[in-house]
Amino acid sequence: MFKRKNKDNKEDYLIRTFEEGYVIVSEGDETKEMFIIQMGQVAIEKNHQGKPLRLRVLEKGDFFGEISLMEGLPRSATVRALTKTKVLVLHSGSFMMKLRRDPTFAFEMINQLCHRIRTESDRIIQLMMEAGISNEIAQSIFHKTIDD
Repeated sequence: MFKRKNKDNKEDYLIRTFEEGYVIVSEGDETKEMFIIQMGQVAIEKNHQGKPLRLRVLEKGDFFGEISLMEGLPRSATVRALTKTKVLVLHSGSFMMKLRRDPTFAFEMINQLCHRIRTESDRIIQLMMEAGISNEIAQSIFHKTIDD
């Protein structure tokens, strides 16, 4: 594990390596770090009927953990290393400092989050069309989700 010190000799961030199959974070955990993948791949999984349901695969340059870090809520998903994986770990303070000092980082993060929202919205619409869900029911689903 590599730790970088800032000018006050405090830990700024660290690099961690996980072996294939290792659970990096578990759904419901109270941890609050964000991870940026430097090498390898991870699976984002949700518990569905007692079994892991893979939502997506992330790789070098992608990040995860931002939801818990920003909202202060428990982890919304489990993240498992699919290959040997190296991540940069950002804690709350170092994350906020990175956003202030590096506007490009903030812009890239917002860009990637927007892309995720667009991709997931398109995927939901496609699945509803394939399932034959009527426009009325689809509207009801979206309005219920937005209002909740």
